[in-house]
Amino acid sequence: MEITKRAKTTTWLCGSAPAKGAKGVLEKYASDCVDKDLLSFAEGIKKKAQTVEEAIVDILSVFNTNGSTRPIIGSWMVRQMLVNTASAIFNKKDNKTHPSRAVIPISIGIVKPNFIPLFRGENEITTADFVQTYTVSIEKPTKRSFFKAYEVLEEGVEFDVTMSFNEDIMNQECIDLLLDNAQYVGLGAYRARFGKFEWVE
Repeated sequence: MEITKRAKTTTWLCGSAPAKGAKGVLEKYASDCVDKDLLSFAEGIKKKAQTVEEAIVDILSVFNTNGSTRPIIGSWMVRQMLVNTASAIFNKKDNKTHPSRAVIPISIGIVKPNFIPLFRGENEITTADFVQTYTVSIEKPTKRSFFKAYEVLEEGVEFDVTMSFNEDIMNQECIDLLLDNAQYVGLGAYRARFGKFEWVE
C-alpha cells in the first residue's frame, strides 16, 4: 500500500549531515562571512593549530542537498523515522495485531522521492534560514561538554512524501497509529527537541 501525505513542520528543522567535504558550506559561512555569529563562535573554540574554517567543519551539521544548494529531506530519513517510531510504539506481546520488532524494517517499504524538496507556500526553499550554535553537556558515559552548530529552517516548512507499507505485516490500524505518532518523533538532527511536524493532507 502506498500513502502520500503532506507535512508541515511545527518546530525548527535542523540539518544532520556533517559539513566535512562541503566546500560550498564553508565558502558561504567563512569566505563570504555571511554568518558572523558562527565565525565568532568558531574563532573562540578553535584549537591552536586549527583555522576558523576547520573549527566550523568540526562542529557544523548541514542539510542534505539535491546536488545544488537546496536543502532537502532524504527519503532514508523518513524511512528511519518510521522504523524508529514503529519500534517504540508496537508491542506484539501486549497486542497481537502489532507487528513484531523483528519484522518492522521489512514492513516499511520504499519512501519517495529520494530527495524530498522543502517549501514555504508555493516557493521551494533554497537555503537554510540561519545557523544555531550550542554548548552541549552530557553525563554518560563520561561527563563532558562540546560545541555544536546546526543549519536551521524555522517552523512552517512543508513537504510531500509517499510511503509504502506491507499490508501482510502491518494492518491499516497499525499504519494509521504509526503515522499519527511519527510526527512526534520527528526528522533531522536534535529530534528530542526539533524536527516535529503535523500531517496537513
